[in-house]
Amino acid sequence: MSYNQEFFDEYKNYLQEATVRHAHNYMLRTFESAFPQWKYPLNVIDFGCGQCCEYRQHGIHSGYLGLDLNPPSHHDCYACDYKRVPDKVITEKAGFPIHAFVSLFSTECCMDKWDKFSFYRRIFNVFPIQVALVSGFYYENKIKEEQVKETGGIYSYQSIEDPRDFICSEFIELRTHLRVPSKMFGDDVVEVWKLLIRKPDYVN
Repeated sequence: MSYNQEFFDEYKNYLQEATVRHAHNYMLRTFESAFPQWKYPLNVIDFGCGQCCEYRQHGIHSGYLGLDLNPPSHHDCYACDYKRVPDKVITEKAGFPIHAFVSLFSTECCMDKWDKFSFYRRIFNVFPIQVALVSGFYYENKIKEEQVKETGGIYSYQSIEDPRDFICSEFIELRTHLRVPSKMFGDDVVEVWKLLIRKPDYVN
């Protein structure tokens, strides 16, 4: 099985499991509390929104644009390869100042550690991003493998890189690990959530 309708249906059920929903809602609220709401509306670009558009449904946002190869048919979603779509197209499709982005189990799972880090840096440089939330995972019994075959025969990258290797001038990273057992992915999966916050000029 690959990213087909069967997978999307199963993933939709996964997002409704009580353990998963509680963990994800907790991290979404943490992300939103870190945003300088007194200065900006929470306008969010969702890289790899999927058909479920989890942040669109469960997050707080003033403006929202989901980007994915297989998005749902919503006016605020756009079908594209977000890794290659021109930045000006994102700006045009959004129609609002872009100050935040999320990527829930997309960039972390679909790019290797160097590519995803470069992607995050580029987005912070191109847009006035203040804060971002990205999420990935690893299996405890496969902790040393960068790429694993998981449910549905899909190969995904695990978020196991050493943060010390990825320090940059654009943002700081706050990372947490949550054990989130589920019917879809099993009992030994650990979710990795990264809060990326724009680095102020006075911080090296």
